Amino acid sequence: MTHLKPRAATEDELARVHCRDYIARVRQMSGDDSKGHHTVGHQATFAPGGYDIAALAAGGALVALEAVMRGEVHNAYALTRPPGHHAERAEGMGFCIFNNVAVAAAAAVAVHGLRRVAVVDFDVHHGNGTQRMFESDPCVLFVSLHQDSNYPLHS
Repeated sequence: MTHLKPRAATEDELARVHCRDYIARVRQMSGDDSKGHHTVGHQATFAPGGYDIAALAAGGALVALEAVMRGEVHNAYALTRPPGHHAERAEGMGFCIFNNVAVAAAAAVAVHGLRRVAVVDFDVHHGNGTQRMFESDPCVLFVSLHQDSNYPLHS
């Protein structure tokens, strides 16, 4: 097993899948330490300084992608927190601030020129945010294997 050191995703990398206004709002809230937590969507809270942690999680997925694309490793598993698959383009959801796998999938297409990317989300919850980000993108196939009617409800 090879340990890969994560780096923070840049604003431009995040903006491939998230609105710049949303990214700026998370960054601004993150710098506000006047209260214990901030909310950017349904069940999406973070403490002051949370932007840096969420950007590092998204960057960890990018580091995994980059290592595979350079041939340093044959495959990679990015175990990152906060998770990402509920985060949508303009808001967080379900403990997800930035959509880590969507950031990596978008980079696979935009930076590495891949024409076909598959994201297989195996979780008890539906990866609704990732689905929405790519449902009309012919380059990315999204498959979610999840428990029916768990979270988010009615998705």
